[in-house]
Amino acid sequence: MRIACALIASIVLLALAADAGAKEFAQKWVYASANFTTDAGAKKADEQLDRFKKLGATHILLVEAKMSRLYAATPDYFQRAKAYQAKAKDLNITLVPSVYPIGYSGTWFHYDANLASGIPVKNAPFIVQGSVAQPYPANTPKLINGNFEQSQADTPNDPFSGWILQPSAAVITADTTTKHGGQMSLKLTNFDKLPKDKPKEPQLTRNAVYLTQNVKVKPFQYYRVSFWAKTQDLKASGELHISITSQNGLRRHEFQNAGINETQDWTQHFVTFNTFEAEEITFGIGVNGAKSGTIWYDDVVIEPAGLLLVLRRDTLPFVVTSEDGKTVYEEGRDYKPVRDPCLSQEPFPGNFTITHKPSAIVSTYNSRITEGQKLLVSYYHMMRIYSDQEVISIQDPKVFEIMEDQVKRVVEAWPTGNYMMGYDEVRAGGFEPQPNGEKLTPGQLLARHTRKGYDILRKYSPQATIYAWSDMYTPYHNSRPFDVSTHEGKGYYYITPSTFEGAWEGLPKDVVIMNWWSPDARNVKFFADRGHKQVLCGYYDAPKTEDMQRNIATWLKVSDGVPGILGFTYTTWHNEYDHLDEYFKLLETAESWTKDVKEEPKDE
Repeated sequence: MRIACALIASIVLLALAADAGAKEFAQKWVYASANFTTDAGAKKADEQLDRFKKLGATHILLVEAKMSRLYAATPDYFQRAKAYQAKAKDLNITLVPSVYPIGYSGTWFHYDANLASGIPVKNAPFIVQGSVAQPYPANTPKLINGNFEQSQADTPNDPFSGWILQPSAAVITADTTTKHGGQMSLKLTNFDKLPKDKPKEPQLTRNAVYLTQNVKVKPFQYYRVSFWAKTQDLKASGELHISITSQNGLRRHEFQNAGINETQDWTQHFVTFNTFEAEEITFGIGVNGAKSGTIWYDDVVIEPAGLLLVLRRDTLPFVVTSEDGKTVYEEGRDYKPVRDPCLSQEPFPGNFTITHKPSAIVSTYNSRITEGQKLLVSYYHMMRIYSDQEVISIQDPKVFEIMEDQVKRVVEAWPTGNYMMGYDEVRAGGFEPQPNGEKLTPGQLLARHTRKGYDILRKYSPQATIYAWSDMYTPYHNSRPFDVSTHEGKGYYYITPSTFEGAWEGLPKDVVIMNWWSPDARNVKFFADRGHKQVLCGYYDAPKTEDMQRNIATWLKVSDGVPGILGFTYTTWHNEYDHLDEYFKLLETAESWTKDVKEEPKDE
């Protein structure tokens, strides 16, 4: 949700009804993070309790990173947590601690960083040189004119040989004065001249400009892209500088933010991608949501990623064979144990870097692998999503052991009788091997995982009220169908073999849904028809009064007449509470102002 907050705010504000009426909500929630590892953190949490109570809050959805590793907590932590709970009880505020950070799993990898969700590489060619096997260079996709040295001065709307301008506009030039290497660079500026219509590609917003080319690839190969960029006062709403898609945009292959600043000198940036099922990709470089300023690009290179962030655990095979596949070489006998130096650090520092040197396959003294030999290597790697999201495996049984240990400790330290399952924006899963011949879809895998998570909570807190975020359990959000002929179907969902359609089948009906996205009534109605009670989660850090009014009015409209609505949440992804007072007052007085709220124009 943290990555999507800007988009959520704009989408949720649409489709308002001027006659939306007010509702009386018995529960007023606040989404809050806390830190009880220090006296200062506990003091801040206590002060927030007083403020939240004064404004009428009845529930706090409590997110605290330490709950994922209470085995390492000091006695002071538990004393502070106990005092906080006692104060909340005196104030008659219900605390709902969050467990199972499945979508945003960063706090769990200190157990084992190799538990990240795996993406397959199949028969990647390696070649042995001096007893070390590295990726075979000839396997690299051929990118034409990646250094932008071949210009076409007579075609200003398509100035670089090998590249196609999307869309055609006078924003691209060949710059011979500012360049990283060679004689010229790619310069993008004058974004006000871009067409105002929205691009057809689903991952792009308005004011998107890209140079693209189609590149032949082999399925399930793994690459790293490097490029140099320079900027001057660049303003853009998106961070999508490298765009790699296939199947007419149904599959997107990269999801990392390159980390380009508004103003910077020449800096090298990296992203990685897997080809997945594709035999041809559309590779693009440019700017998404460009507003103003200038960016220069130069020296774009695609290279094999090799064993970068290779995952090593019992459930993920690592296979090295001869070029004909007839000989399977043995780890320990023919080559030394393989591990990524980043993922093998204990404790894990929490940073899945993609700039370090990948591991290699090193022959042993008595290896059957010979100098100059070509090998085929199959393995699994992980991939970061945007700038801060890594997803833990939804298949590895060790994850359930960690979940049970977490719940046992959280219920003991936080015996509130109310717990939130953190299945949220689970953007990877379904590619790992399935035992016993199973062929479950990602949705079926997540459904089973959710049911096990629910059962673990019931084991340690049988009478607890259990909550879950809405997004992974509705066909009108992240469990949408694959079928692109429907309104919801948009092709593959992030790093999965399809989508998470059907994940709701693993959600028991006594789970209360924290519904945080519903641009129309279908999403709210879907959960009500399944028998779930719901809490509506609004705000999303849109601090202007008119934005908050539209947000509230939308929720009132889509939930009108729906049974089982328990309350409303002030949901802030940025720990920002300056507008909590105004938001709750607007909620209480909605009947007096909703008729005056104007509907924002829809983005067709």
